Amino acid sequence: SARHALILHAVDSRPPPLVAGDRTPRVPLDRDLGGATLLGFDLDTVRPGSPARIHLRTYWRRRPGTAEPVISTRVDDMTVEAHVLGGGNLARYAADVGIADDAVIVDDFALAVPSSLGPGPHTVAVGVVELADRVHPRWVTLGPVTVEPGA
Repeated sequence: SARHALILHAVDSRPPPLVAGDRTPRVPLDRDLGGATLLGFDLDTVRPGSPARIHLRTYWRRRPGTAEPVISTRVDDMTVEAHVLGGGNLARYAADVGIADDAVIVDDFALAVPSSLGPGPHTVAVGVVELADRVHPRWVTLGPVTVEPGA
C-alpha cells in the first residue's frame, strides 16, 4: 500500500486565504454557536490513503469583540481535533491583508480518519468552544461520510 504525507502544520511567509471572497458553501446553515456563526460547509467523502482523510471546509462569521473561538471536530462520538478559528492566523491576516468585521472566514482542512473507525457511515460534527465562559462545545451535525473498506 502506498503511503502519503500528512502535513500537520506548515509555516509560510504569506498568510493563508482565510476570507471566502466569492466562495459559498455547498450546504448553507446559518447556525449561531456562540462566539461564531456557522454559515455552512462542504464535506467530501473519505479520500483513500494512509491515513484516510475527510476534506472539510467550514464557513464562519465571527462575533466582533469576542475572543477567537475554538472549533472542535468529531466523528461519531469521538472528538478528533480542535483549533482556533483560522488556525490562529486571523490577527496576522488582519494586519497583513485586512479583514472586515462581517467577513466570512473559511476553515479548510483534511481531517485524518481515526484508524479505529470501521468501514461504513460515520457522522461528522463541528462545535464551538467559548473558553471565556464555556468548556462544553455547542455541536452541529454536518452529515454522514462513508469510510470505504481499505481506506
